[in-house]
Amino acid sequence: MRGFLAAKDKAYAAKILFPYLQFMTMMYISSYSRFFGTHTFCFIAINGLFLTYVTGIFNLNTTCGMPFKWRFIDPFFYAAIIYLDSQNMIENRTVVWLYVLWTCRVLVSYLMFMTSVIKQLTAYLNISFLKVKQTKAKMA
Repeated sequence: MRGFLAAKDKAYAAKILFPYLQFMTMMYISSYSRFFGTHTFCFIAINGLFLTYVTGIFNLNTTCGMPFKWRFIDPFFYAAIIYLDSQNMIENRTVVWLYVLWTCRVLVSYLMFMTSVIKQLTAYLNISFLKVKQTKAKMA
């Protein structure tokens, strides 16, 4: 809260909070799913994956002094899946596949982001991320 109050640009500070409000909304609307009662952990995990992705981008941008691009469309797709699920508009198997596809999309985005960060950091520092040291085979 101090950060928001101390921010020079309150509108930008509010925009930065938007993805976190989306996360809280995602957690709330998850309770409307017909699977929430039996698979609560799965919903927490997939929503947490989105939060991890957003936080990683936020931390990198803040560290580099870059503006944070606060618009994420993923929560809107998630809300659409929850709506279809809660209204029983599609069968169980299809809903599960939609959740799996949404989770895979966020996971791939996160892994691509982290790969990019690691590659750029290791290139800048001139180090190899994985380096296998060649050794001579020991003779017995």
